[in-house]
Amino acid sequence: MQAVTVSMIYLFGNLIGIGLGPWAAGVLSDALRPWLANESLRYAMLLLCPVCVWSAWHLWAASKSITRDVERLQSTSQDEAQRAPALSSLR
Repeated sequence: MQAVTVSMIYLFGNLIGIGLGPWAAGVLSDALRPWLANESLRYAMLLLCPVCVWSAWHLWAASKSITRDVERLQSTSQDEAQRAPALSSLR
């Protein structure tokens, strides 16, 4: 199940990144062409840079959640390891 989840994340990430990114740069470049002529592609790509900052912020925020989840999982597994001898004596 974990492999399927990761593959779906990569699939949609690539569809958006490879499919939508160049298309958005092209549309912006075409829209800026009347004002910027040959420099329109440069500025279109520059206008898309905040998307990278936005996605980096989300990855950073997710890393905090993952760190908390791992710590909680480790504490839970330690609690279960301490309870295991007590449970085995009940059998």
